[in-house]
Amino acid sequence: MNHGWKHITSEECFSTITPKCKIEKMNYSSGSLIPIISQEEDFISGYWDNYNDITPHIRPIVVFGDHSRVLKYIDFDFVVGADGVKILLPSELTDAKFLYYFLKWKDIPSLGYSRHFKLLKEFTYPCPSLDFQHIVVAQLDKLNELIEIKRKQLNDLDALAQSLFYETFGDPLENSKQWNVGMLSEYATFKNGLNFTPADDGHKIKCLGVGDFKSKRFIKAENLPEINIVETVSEEYLLKDGDIILVRSNGNKALIGRSIMYLSDSSSATFSGFCIRCRYNREILAPLFLSYYLSCGAIREYITSQGRGCNISNLNQKILSGIPLILPPLSLQNEFAAKIEAIEEQKRLIESSIADLETLLASRMDYWFNE
Repeated sequence: MNHGWKHITSEECFSTITPKCKIEKMNYSSGSLIPIISQEEDFISGYWDNYNDITPHIRPIVVFGDHSRVLKYIDFDFVVGADGVKILLPSELTDAKFLYYFLKWKDIPSLGYSRHFKLLKEFTYPCPSLDFQHIVVAQLDKLNELIEIKRKQLNDLDALAQSLFYETFGDPLENSKQWNVGMLSEYATFKNGLNFTPADDGHKIKCLGVGDFKSKRFIKAENLPEINIVETVSEEYLLKDGDIILVRSNGNKALIGRSIMYLSDSSSATFSGFCIRCRYNREILAPLFLSYYLSCGAIREYITSQGRGCNISNLNQKILSGIPLILPPLSLQNEFAAKIEAIEEQKRLIESSIADLETLLASRMDYWFNE
């Protein structure tokens, strides 16, 4: 859409601010007062307590991850975390939020771990009047606000499901309800994932990897990425409906032990070597009960306490085998599962609404920025 806006160069649109200091990643949680802004995906990476280290800015700014391409709109005091952060100070011609939305829409191409700021310097930037920029920002902000409301509803439903688990079964380690107790290894078997060799023209198969675990409890084969590998995948590495897969190893230790359930009648998917599969006795354990059991706070803390120090760096079959397992009656597990399925149905409706709003947001950004 041609709106007749003038376009300006990057030099006319913004300048860069040199950070007053950069906080090393190992110190990201060394305070509680001042947000640390880095190029990581998380909006706030940690906190810091020395006010002398705040990077001054006279108006809202945009933070750009030179390696990660992550964009953040910042309108508060902050300190800068580690390397790779570019701080964009808009000129008097440009509203910071308008610049932020434009760069989000621009879909900056990946150059691998190379630096990307050079691409921003090559762009030209739309420059309607500030009043009109504010109109555009208000429209896009409203859509984002609706999306955030829906996401909060999802978080509330997740919290409700966790609360329902503890209400029904109690803390699994304290076992205040005095259920029978066994070991997970008595009722489940484990399999480390496939260490495959990529191929340009090999066997195609869907593969579940660590990247599929974020903010998900369930996944289907059709939602998994397809890979090409040299090897033919044997039956023992294929997933079955109801299998629970856990993160075995990852650079982000917070992900280790996180679980996801595979839901599909298809046996056309495998799982990567960074994962470990749990397949269990369904005459004793309802799938949704075990899924929530392995992801509840008490069991997650148990898992992470089994390594050296306070966090394990690798989940193994020995640790999983040793997890204590409460054994409520299967009928009660199924009652819990029915309630969870009702919650999941509500979540699916909300997720569909979020997808519609995100489509509308993308459409409005295209309308405003696609010249």
